[in-house]
Amino acid sequence: MLRRLDAHVLWAVVTRANPVLLVLAAALALTQLGCRAIAWKIILSPAAHLSYARTFRYVLAGAAASALAPGRAGEALRIWLLKRDNGIPMPTSAAVAVVERILDGVAMLIVLAPVPWLLPGLPAWVGHVLVTLLVLATTLLVAVTVLSWRSRPPRWFTSFHAGLGIARHPALLGMVMLTLGAAWLLDLTCVNVVTRAVGLSLAPATGLVVLLAVNAAVLVPVMPASLGAFELGALAALASLGVPGERGLAFALLYHLAQVLPVVVLALFDNGFVAAPQKPGT
Repeated sequence: MLRRLDAHVLWAVVTRANPVLLVLAAALALTQLGCRAIAWKIILSPAAHLSYARTFRYVLAGAAASALAPGRAGEALRIWLLKRDNGIPMPTSAAVAVVERILDGVAMLIVLAPVPWLLPGLPAWVGHVLVTLLVLATTLLVAVTVLSWRSRPPRWFTSFHAGLGIARHPALLGMVMLTLGAAWLLDLTCVNVVTRAVGLSLAPATGLVVLLAVNAAVLVPVMPASLGAFELGALAALASLGVPGERGLAFALLYHLAQVLPVVVLALFDNGFVAAPQKPGT
């Protein structure tokens, strides 16, 4: 795909992008992170009670770590920080991370569900990906719910079981789904803002296709910040909608930058939070 692109055209699109809209996209990305911090706090609440400020700092540190290191380094960092600062067993935090991922996927699919009706005539891969992710998310959610209702788990499973407590509280689950749904709607708005920034006049619903393609592409992260896979997913989605490759790649690069740069910069200013153990309430 890259061999067919004109580097001069790509550079021209990137350098002429609207800076005001890019700043707005970065602000939306940080707001989305705030929503995810709320969701994470609620999911963790049956096992431990943390202030929102501390929870946001954990989520921020984790997001920055995943942007700078391969795999899901941020998940491991959050688990370690909870153990270091709050004494929460690592299996409990790992269970919370698993539940968060599953609920996040379900919330994403709820937001993406209208795609086939809003944009008829889309390529077949859109429907296939939606169905595959729906089956996967539903299976995992049922498995977590069944496991969480075990009244007497084996001793080796006790700590992990404690992290599944959110599944036994429908009201809390509803709050988490609303919060994560809001995060995905903010992400959708971010997509549409960046498309405008690079001069693309697309229907707002096309952002749903971009979200679907990007998140399918980064399902198994390898590179830091899913570099490469992220851009490929966005480029493939826009190409299927008839967007020229240069403008599509410019969008992908700037959208990815808006997601990653503000998180990393803010985390660097707060690096003392990770470097030293924190007292309760900080």
